[in-house]
Amino acid sequence: MPLPVALSYSGTAVSTTTSSTLSSIDTSVTLTAVTGWPSSGTFFVAIDPGLSSEEKCLATRAGSTLTLTRAQDGTTGVAHVSGSVIVHVFTAVDAAAANLVASKLTTKGDVLATDGSTLNRLGIGTDAYVLTADAASTNGFKWAATLAETPVDDGSAILASQVFG
Repeated sequence: MPLPVALSYSGTAVSTTTSSTLSSIDTSVTLTAVTGWPSSGTFFVAIDPGLSSEEKCLATRAGSTLTLTRAQDGTTGVAHVSGSVIVHVFTAVDAAAANLVASKLTTKGDVLATDGSTLNRLGIGTDAYVLTADAASTNGFKWAATLAETPVDDGSAILASQVFG
């Protein structure tokens, strides 16, 4: 599964209706109300929820117009009449993305990482190891032994002994 995409959500988006018909391939629709709907980002909608013609779409909103990517989440693009009910929804696609993240974390101390296209788990390192940048590693970092610290004499010990005797 590709990396999950951050989507927009709103717990206050009211159920509304479309103010125009949609053919099975139209990619925009106007809503009769947008109270509580996300004003930015991408989110999912269901058109005609609960009916056999239900369709889920990925949407963005500009004013009262939605731009749609049709037939998402296992549904099919179908025609919808003007006045069709449309709601902002959480989908199986959303749940799969959340499950992907949760399933990667299997051990105390796991770190989530990406190679740019896949979500990966980097297991906990050995005690006293630190995460360090490593361009050759899949995720761009790895666990590595700490470098031995060598004390540097900056003269502060001498100064302290002169001040405090």
